Parts: sequence; structure tokens; C-alpha cells
Amino acid sequence: MKSVVLIVLFSMVLTSFLVAQEDSAKTLTRHVYVWGGSSYPYLPGVTKDIWKTGWNAGVGYGYSFSPGSIGYGEVFGTVEFSRFAFNETGYRNWLLPQYSSLNSSEIQTGGITARGAISNLTVFANFKGTFSASKHSIAPYFLIGIGYMHYSQDSIAIQDTLYAVHADSKSSFAWTVGIGIEAPITDEITFFVQGKSVLGVFQEERQYFPLSGGFRIQF
Repeated sequence: MKSVVLIVLFSMVLTSFLVAQEDSAKTLTRHVYVWGGSSYPYLPGVTKDIWKTGWNAGVGYGYSFSPGSIGYGEVFGTVEFSRFAFNETGYRNWLLPQYSSLNSSEIQTGGITARGAISNLTVFANFKGTFSASKHSIAPYFLIGIGYMHYSQDSIAIQDTLYAVHADSKSSFAWTVGIGIEAPITDEITFFVQGKSVLGVFQEERQYFPLSGGFRIQF
């Protein structure tokens, strides 16, 4: 339900931007986007215990409209990859209350035979609305996107115990919302910093928060 409310609210803002730019949409500018940063796991809950804060990197391509009375919009496609490394200490601590029948010393000292990481590949179609009457000033923005997520998890196991996290790989519909701020460096290059929520709509929802910085290059 919360997801639906967020999408409706951002759709209303998106409509306002498009209406405000109806007369200025004749001029489109092409852009390439590159970025990278940290990713913070959130859902499912066990993710925060077993995997560390990860990293992300992405590229995009799209178009921006001419500024209108409220600001200007951009439409662009993105491909982003995130990876979360295995947290051995967190995994051992998480195991103890889950399987109290296991020998705690085996859990704490047993050799790890598989060190599974998580990776996410997302492909999104995005709309970005920037609150500025000019493309040459520091300005805040919001973005919303819908698309696809491929989730992959390697196996995890401790030698001579009964428990393991099995390897898994799935794909599903996903969506993202975020906010950021941009600052022009030259007429063609703009630096931006942004934070997003990325949610994969699997049977057990998967969510993480990428925080990244990058460049939008006009050509």
C-alpha cells in the first residue's frame, strides 16, 4: 500500500512538470550519465545481518527538456549493478538464535565453506524533475523509475553444521524513487549526488538504498 501511495504522489508531481513544460518541450538535449557509490541493504531483514554495505555503479542515457516555469524534466534509461559482500561475523551471530539446537562453538569456530555475496542488476526507465529555471545553477531534484531487477545470491555454509543459505537467482518487476542535488561544473558537465530506494517486487520483497555521486554529460 505504501508503494502505491508513493507512486501516485510522484505521478502527480510528474504531471505538473509535464504541463509546465508543454510549450518548451520542442528542444531536447541528449545526456550520458555515469555514477557510483555505496549501497545499504534493507529487505528482507536478514540481509542487514548477513551481508555488508555494498557498492554500486551505473550508466544511463537520455534527454532533458528545456526549462519551464517550475523547472525542467529529464527522461532516461539506466543500468545499475550493486554488490554486497558476505559478513562472516554477522552471519555467525545471526545463526545462534535461529538454530539454538546447534552447538554454539561449532557456529562460532567452524570453517566457512561458502562465502556467498549478493548482486543486483537493475534496468530502469526514469523521469527526473529538477526545480530550477536554468540548467546552469545548483538545484534539487526528484526521480522515479520503473523496470526490472535480477537478483543473485551465492551459497553460504559452515563446515559440519546443518544450516546453509542456498544459492538463488530471480528476476522481477522493480521500481525506484529518489532525491538529489546537481551542480554544474561546465556548460556540458554537471555533478550530482543522490539517494534512492530500490525495491524488487519478489515473493519476499528485496530493497536497498544506493547513495551515489556522478556526472551528467551533455553532447
